[in-house]
Amino acid sequence: MSEYVLFSPVGGHDPIANYRDGALLHICRCYQPKAVYLYLSQEMCLRNQQDNRYVDALHRLEQLLAYHIEKIEVVEKPDLVDVQLFDSFYEDFENILDKIKQDYPNTEILVNTSSGTPAMKGALNLIASLSKHKITALQVTTPYKKENPKLEPPEEYDLEAAWECNEDNERNFEKRCSEFQQVNLLAKIKKEMIVRLIEAYDYQAALDIAESIDEFIPKEVLTLLMAAKCRLMLDHKGVRRALQGTIYNIFPVNSGKHLIIFEYLLYLQLRQKQGNYADFVRGVTPVVMDLLEALLWSKCKIDLKDYCIEKVKYNNKTYIVPENDNIPKYMEDIVRKGDHIFCLSNVKLAASSKGLEIQNILQKKFRGEIQENPYTSAQIYPLLENYIDDTKLIALLSDLKKIERDVRNITAHQIVSVTEDWINRKVEMSSKDIMDLLKRLAANAGLSIKQEFWNSYDDMNKLIVDILCL
Repeated sequence: MSEYVLFSPVGGHDPIANYRDGALLHICRCYQPKAVYLYLSQEMCLRNQQDNRYVDALHRLEQLLAYHIEKIEVVEKPDLVDVQLFDSFYEDFENILDKIKQDYPNTEILVNTSSGTPAMKGALNLIASLSKHKITALQVTTPYKKENPKLEPPEEYDLEAAWECNEDNERNFEKRCSEFQQVNLLAKIKKEMIVRLIEAYDYQAALDIAESIDEFIPKEVLTLLMAAKCRLMLDHKGVRRALQGTIYNIFPVNSGKHLIIFEYLLYLQLRQKQGNYADFVRGVTPVVMDLLEALLWSKCKIDLKDYCIEKVKYNNKTYIVPENDNIPKYMEDIVRKGDHIFCLSNVKLAASSKGLEIQNILQKKFRGEIQENPYTSAQIYPLLENYIDDTKLIALLSDLKKIERDVRNITAHQIVSVTEDWINRKVEMSSKDIMDLLKRLAANAGLSIKQEFWNSYDDMNKLIVDILCL
């Protein structure tokens, strides 16, 4: 059962009139809120001073129903005379409702739109439609299904008699509350904004807006937006943390190194589709190394790390990592937190026939002794060209080198305007052609990527939007 807090202006028919509950008392009878906030204009303050009738009536109801109201707060506005003016209390209502939500974050806020002046009722209906909080507006119909009869003069009101004659105190009383079924317009507008931002792959902005209306959207939306944000940042651990304990898995490729390459290619594909060509072209180089290493293993069964000395850079110092995982205690943090570097070693190359073969190819290519520096794509290209007989794949590698040389290097080191036309003039390829080339290389490198996997971000977006719009 939900817990409620009621905010109610007080009107002329509260707490009891014509032998039946007024709207304030009737809502409390039907919903039994844990806290009640009463808002009294000058006229209602004067009536309340006679006999504390509103709080007294609520205490009587507590005894009758054997339930406890934790808090009854009376907000008295003795200077509020112009009750017909909307602006007299709109901001006041908003501030009180904000405080209620702060004090009772896990309860549902009810507002009484049947008591008070027409301007008060209109203000509460508007606030319920535009509030950042989820607010349920309640209407209480009159027992007569029409305007209530005129009351006796307020100074002659007798609460004791009114309570004794109240027909709603009977066990089979008629429930006259109805929840005003309205759409929160602010939430509706923000939901539409979230959809547009998701379609633009701006998950951080979508998440910021979603968090501002979290009462109006399924919790899964926030979870998935957090995962999507981490995914776009290539924070794969963050994605798994966000989705832990849920049924969702947004990674179509899940295996180690293949996941890293594929997700990075998806990231590049987004940049290309968005027309963010400078970032797209600059972003090619990091994945080229991974693709070339994967190709070298897939086609040649060569892992250059087997012929390297492993070093780690930490706090501006470089350490050699001991082989066979014999890492001393003092280096454990260094190895875990530092940046790892793999440098080709002539000693390791000369220790095996395959190593000697690789050494000869590289020495011939670079016309001299191999320097024990971190290897790059420059060392991998000649090995692939030497070992691979597939002319189509060699042509792809040639195009890749041209892209790095004539497009990527320029954008990385010069201030240039990178447009589709500029790319085409430099390498006679479109940005889509470059993306397709990277996809073909991934397929040749043995990555198990089905064609539909390339729509993974759009599939993820559809999942989030479908849940949001339930």
